[in-house]
Amino acid sequence: MLCASSGCDSSSIWCPPTPPPTFNSAVINGWLADQPVSPHPPHSDRKRTRSPFLQAPQPKRRKDSIEQLSPNEGYVEENAVLGDTATTLKPSRRSRQRGLTQPPLDLASFSGTHRPDSITPSGSYINALAHHPVLHPSNTNSSSSSVQSGKSKSKRATSPTKTYGDLQLLNKPVKYGVMDAERDDLPEDIRVLIEDLQTLCENVGIIPSKMQDRITGAKKRSQWTYETGRDELDLMIELDTIRRVQAAAVSLSTTGDHEPQWYCSVQWPLLDVAFRHLSHIEPKQISHALPIKECLPQTGERYSESRLVDFAINLIPQSVSDDSLSEWLRSQPNNLRTVNQSLYAPLCRHPTMISVEVKVNGTEEEARVQTGIWLSAWHERVSQIGANEDHRIITLPVIMVLNHYWHLYLAVDKGSHIEILQFTESIGDTLSLVKVYRILAVLRRLGKWGLETFEPWFKAKFLDLT
Repeated sequence: MLCASSGCDSSSIWCPPTPPPTFNSAVINGWLADQPVSPHPPHSDRKRTRSPFLQAPQPKRRKDSIEQLSPNEGYVEENAVLGDTATTLKPSRRSRQRGLTQPPLDLASFSGTHRPDSITPSGSYINALAHHPVLHPSNTNSSSSSVQSGKSKSKRATSPTKTYGDLQLLNKPVKYGVMDAERDDLPEDIRVLIEDLQTLCENVGIIPSKMQDRITGAKKRSQWTYETGRDELDLMIELDTIRRVQAAAVSLSTTGDHEPQWYCSVQWPLLDVAFRHLSHIEPKQISHALPIKECLPQTGERYSESRLVDFAINLIPQSVSDDSLSEWLRSQPNNLRTVNQSLYAPLCRHPTMISVEVKVNGTEEEARVQTGIWLSAWHERVSQIGANEDHRIITLPVIMVLNHYWHLYLAVDKGSHIEILQFTESIGDTLSLVKVYRILAVLRRLGKWGLETFEPWFKAKFLDLT
């Protein structure tokens, strides 16, 4: 049927998901003025005779997506016409049960509907209809498709890897154990590191001597201190930051704040303070950095679901020009142009030498599974590098933060599997100033290991530089 005023096909007029902003309120008000007064009270229990406009079948269930709705299946609340502007609303369950929904008004067919002689169309209504723009379905396709595409992007495959047992079923299994310094199978690249970390975890050499008198409990323990060339003002600023972090951690544990607030108030300030004076080391918050699918570990032919960690301590390689690194990246396949297991931009050019996973409301097992998948993806990425294939995969530190407590693990390549060994001592916590200083001391020792051991390995393995 053609609309007399515009010559358009009235079958193309439908109620879009989002109302046109130019809808004239005179259309609504005029149409209401032309309707007969209802003979029954609005909330009467008496069964009403339904208008021809209300004969459309009621939907039995919600539609899963906008694309499944035909142009005549849009619904709008009757009461929505009482406002100054038209608003497309999703009918409530009660409205659907009472039959208070109607299909979109067909303006062309409405103009030809028989009216009682006593009702005269409003002039303002007719004028408004004559000049009102027609919104064709094609104008709303983009919005519908964008909603649908956004919805589809959020869908993720279910993961078969959720427990310790699942990690051991991977093609290259991941196993957890406890570190024993007396083991004779520990890699040489971490033996000295382990000895130094054990000393730090005994609180030996963790507090600058210039701050000893300012920290309760450290005044008579000279073995806790070490000499440093940093000026006192810098150390005072650091102490103030540590006090703030420690106070924030205690407060957050009582207020029930979730992990993002802990990131901002606790973990990030400590990582920033720890590496502020090391220009070739940079911490990054990467809780949204997805691993590359081709790097994810597999169980048989099935990929594991992506598992993320919260922070990465990255190395900025020294004596490696941007041009040479760019040349190496160009030599890689398009989906693997990164030195890590993720294409997240901050991770593409700077290798991660320490990963940090934070769990406030979750369990230790969840943290271990996430970390296991993340490290397994990194092992897969390294194994894809062709240069110097004889170089084994270096041992990689990882830190798990469970509420206040910081724990260190070392991921060791055992050839047939990955063994993640837990350091026997806690590297610190945020319940006391002294143990926060211990966290900083351990982080800085790991940073030193990164510059002395990890960087030469990276240059040889990835860039074929010795």
